[in-house]
Amino acid sequence: MIETHGIESLAQLLANIDLNPATVVRKNKPILRELKKEAVKTKDIWLEEELDDVSTDYLDPRPAPEYVMHYRQKLGTEDTFLNLNGKTNSITMNSDEIVVEIHLPKAKKDLIELNIKEESLDVRSPYNRLFIPLPKKVKSNDGKAEWDGKSEKLIIQLPVNYQFDF
Repeated sequence: MIETHGIESLAQLLANIDLNPATVVRKNKPILRELKKEAVKTKDIWLEEELDDVSTDYLDPRPAPEYVMHYRQKLGTEDTFLNLNGKTNSITMNSDEIVVEIHLPKAKKDLIELNIKEESLDVRSPYNRLFIPLPKKVKSNDGKAEWDGKSEKLIIQLPVNYQFDF
């Protein structure tokens, strides 16, 4: 009898089986029965790696705070007058940073949780929660966040992670 212990061993088992129309019916009936048992036992539809960065806290009763997302482009005189770096007027295509300003009323700096991933932003406070997908991939470890206590705003600057096709 074949013993499988989770998704990894199931994937290895599938890789080692020669499944084609001729062998499915004759040779591999015990293996197919075991695969069916394993699929019923785990009840998993997708592998962990196949899931996107999606928030699982969709039942969180905290309201989403107001926020504004800006694009920031770093320009020098050579860009402005001579267009030497090839930057266009389209700031969304050539942006260097994404800046997110989040208004968090009644929040304190020590109680704000911030989680930045390459394609998403998750901000939590005792009174608000915001999860947004980002329009571009960012360098999550190179970002900068500032808390402005007077206006109760969290300002997050995220550098865009450019990936070239060549």
